[in-house]
Amino acid sequence: MAFGILTVSHAAQLQRAVVIRVHDGDTVSVSRSGGELSRVRLAGIDAPELSQPYGKHARIYLESLIGGKNVDLNCIKKDRYRRSVCQIFRHDEDLSLVMVRAGAAWWYRKYSFEQSVHDRVQFENAEAAARAAGSGLWAVSDSVAPWIWRSQRVRGDNAVER
Repeated sequence: MAFGILTVSHAAQLQRAVVIRVHDGDTVSVSRSGGELSRVRLAGIDAPELSQPYGKHARIYLESLIGGKNVDLNCIKKDRYRRSVCQIFRHDEDLSLVMVRAGAAWWYRKYSFEQSVHDRVQFENAEAAARAAGSGLWAVSDSVAPWIWRSQRVRGDNAVER
């Protein structure tokens, strides 16, 4: 499989961790070497909230991939909730890309500037393929991107924008 593979340039920045809890389809808690516990947001994606259609499925899918397992982290930044935003790799495969490919998360285009051109192309293609195949959340007729869903909840807006 050619895409979603860890490149040599990332290898120097990686930290080993164990996933101790999967909160939802894009947030996990990890124990890093030395026992440091931290919450990590998967870079480049936004999974449905747990109360959205397909939200619980996305969490279960991510848990099946990495729950209790060793992973490698390439952390990019801290978000406004003080979570580390990281690429998470298992067996050299980018789990964010796996989630998008399976239709378990949206590619979070708002933050695409943080990705390499190569990664942006991979994520765009993976989302288009999942959408065309009706995979995962794309099989749900009323799926709404989580960033829109969250803004509607704050505003109390019932209008759906896509």
